[in-house]
Amino acid sequence: MHKRDTTVPPQAGTRRRFLRHAGAALATLLPVGRLLAQGRESFPPSDVRHYGIVPNVPAAASANTAALKALVNPTGSFTGPLLFPNTTGSDVYYFNDLIAFHDGIRLNLGGSTLSFSKNGTKADSASGFIHAIRDFAIENGSIVTSYVFNGGYNAGNVLAFGGRGMDTAFFPNLYDRMLPAPMGNITVRNLSISGGATGGSPRGIFMLGGFDGVTIDNVAIDGQKGLTEGIYYEFGWATNEPRALDRQSSHARNIRITRLTVTNVKNEAFGANGAYDILIDSLRTSNTEYVCAVGTGEALYFRPWVPSGTTDRRPSFTVRNVVAESVRALGFSVTGASKVSSTYLDNPPHHDNPNAIGPDKQSDLIDFVLEHFTLTGTPKNFGIVTSAASAQISDGTITGFNRGIVTTQECTRFAIERVKIFDSANFGILIGQAVSLHTPPRLSSGSIRDCVIAGSGTAGKSAGLVIATTRSCLIEGCRFGYDLGMDDKSEQTQTQAVLVNADAAGVVCRSNNVSSTAGGAVAYALAGAGGRNCRIESPRGIQTRSGAW
Repeated sequence: MHKRDTTVPPQAGTRRRFLRHAGAALATLLPVGRLLAQGRESFPPSDVRHYGIVPNVPAAASANTAALKALVNPTGSFTGPLLFPNTTGSDVYYFNDLIAFHDGIRLNLGGSTLSFSKNGTKADSASGFIHAIRDFAIENGSIVTSYVFNGGYNAGNVLAFGGRGMDTAFFPNLYDRMLPAPMGNITVRNLSISGGATGGSPRGIFMLGGFDGVTIDNVAIDGQKGLTEGIYYEFGWATNEPRALDRQSSHARNIRITRLTVTNVKNEAFGANGAYDILIDSLRTSNTEYVCAVGTGEALYFRPWVPSGTTDRRPSFTVRNVVAESVRALGFSVTGASKVSSTYLDNPPHHDNPNAIGPDKQSDLIDFVLEHFTLTGTPKNFGIVTSAASAQISDGTITGFNRGIVTTQECTRFAIERVKIFDSANFGILIGQAVSLHTPPRLSSGSIRDCVIAGSGTAGKSAGLVIATTRSCLIEGCRFGYDLGMDDKSEQTQTQAVLVNADAAGVVCRSNNVSSTAGGAVAYALAGAGGRNCRIESPRGIQTRSGAW
């Protein structure tokens, strides 16, 4: 199962396109000292050259860093647009330290590249090369980083937004309820990030806290096999009581991501623990361990602090238009039910659950919608696994995972429509995997319509669709097994089309076409006693069955 059903205690930090710059020949450049002094006043205040920041001089990294820090310091007063001109068409501005930004600054890279290189320190924890908390934008260019990890946590990030408590030295005392204005109103647009890092848990974009409004549009992140995630978010602290279990947590709202590309990261392309609502539209990934990993985080939304009107709806994760290639482990993991054990709410080291948080407060915490997607992976893990309260999955193709779609016993409502699942090592779909907080497990209700499941059992002959712990499940208009005439391929490994476990009831198979089964297996198998309102209606193709339908 997914490695982040719970997160590392917040006091210790969270758990976790490369542009090749040819550069102008140094022989054509003026000496650094002359460049720093030359004609500053001839540039407008919105031009970084006005402040002595110069392009294309690696030796100017320290001076550039000092000048930009002095200008945008959070305790200062500079606000407004700031342009990095690209006069040669391939200008690079060099920096060698992290830079924190005042509210109200918009960086326009103008097609140029910011190059950042640093031998890290522990003080870099929970920070990034560019770090802001509100009213900030960066757009139109590239960032290339090279960070050597030397201790701390969550260090080596390219961009960092927000914070939690005392996690970052740049912005200490970040307790959302005590801030004069919410963190957020962050925009990252038309940006290419190439993050080089050694060790630690560096991300392309790292976010903490109760943001209100984050827009990420047309961003490409190449992790260079050094970044742990492309984008990662985690909840914050709203209040600062001495004991974490007494605090109110803060949660991001209105995270909107469009046209995101993530490649070559160690873990997931996008991860979040504790956001209220996330919408991703158009996601492309390649060579990632996971595509998306989203969950409740340790806070479990148990004592949230958010403006009125947010807590009357369940947190949600919605993703549309996804193409994920070379997924090394798991496609989508959406955890809407998390155990309180081992979290700060369990009062470590006593682990006595002092707030008496029962199963109902540990489940039904997130809704999940996935539409229009293609996932291609390996048999190491699942294409999609979720314990969301409600899962709606439609119009997609899943190829080559261990199991295509898995809902756990804590996912009590599901709708799977027009999904094609091919060549799973095990089952194509499993409804009701035995991972439950409730005893006995609650029964689920849902539907599986107009799907194709074929080639399941490549690691050992298996059924295409397995149903467990349901009170009702409609399977309608689906096709099971490869058809030589339609697919130019015959079924060799998928046995039963539908296998209903003894703890499932109300399973109705209507107007399905079983093209073939492997090894002469029956098309429909029902375990356990009869009288559970399970039936087969208007079957097509192979119609053999076993059990008391």
